[in-house]
Amino acid sequence: MRRQLGRDARRDDRRDPDEERRDDDRATLPLWGSRIHLLGLGPESRRYAEAIQTIKTRRPDCEVTSDSVLTRRLAGRTNGPGGGPRVLTREQDRARALGMKTSTEVKSFALRQQGSEEARAELRSARAAGWFDVELFESWEESNAAAAAREAEEAQGSAA
Repeated sequence: MRRQLGRDARRDDRRDPDEERRDDDRATLPLWGSRIHLLGLGPESRRYAEAIQTIKTRRPDCEVTSDSVLTRRLAGRTNGPGGGPRVLTREQDRARALGMKTSTEVKSFALRQQGSEEARAELRSARAAGWFDVELFESWEESNAAAAAREAEEAQGSAA
């Protein structure tokens, strides 16, 4: 059975003009050695995985590059969770509240905090999936106990 971008070809014999154009586009690209740049579309986009899958399905050896403005995705006063600030804006506000004055101080503090926050979230996901560092711990249980103790310590420190 032939699949056409999620459609079952047997159910609809009519050809979509866009599908014909995509077929023509595919025919003009070399099978090997193709390069595609996804301008403004980065890994954080909802469409990114589908775009990569579509490209790699049709051109397995295609070199795909992308860019998107990460800072813009992380900044904003009213477009964050619950209509509040996004992480960089929130952390810049926190830096100013801590007495940081220069642009370099404020921005570097916010970027470090955002990176740390993201790394902790990824580590929590990895631990939940059963990962642990074999150089530091003998078992997953030992790793989780150490993580729980560290998180309790951090929570206690931030409450003070």
